Amino acid sequence: MVEEGRDRVSAISLRSGRVTPVVTSLDLGPPFPPSQFAAPHGTLNGVAVAHDGTLYVSKDGDDNAVFQLKRRSPGKWWHRR
Repeated sequence: MVEEGRDRVSAISLRSGRVTPVVTSLDLGPPFPPSQFAAPHGTLNGVAVAHDGTLYVSKDGDDNAVFQLKRRSPGKWWHRR
C-alpha cells in the first residue's frame, strides 16, 4: 500500500491486519486535499509488484514519476526514480 502522507510503501497482513513499512522516505509529495477539480481521494499513487519482486511505485503530482524499488537484502531496499 502506498501511504502518500507518510512517503512510504507498507505491507499489510491479510490475517492480522498488521501494517509493516517496507520502504520509507520516498518523495511522494504532499497529500493534496480534495478540491472541486480533483477526485475526493486527492492524488493517485499506486504500487505494482513484478515477477522478480521488484516494486514499482507511481507518483502523481507536478512531476509524475515511477520509483523502481529492488530488495538488496532482508529489510533493505534500493530505489531509483
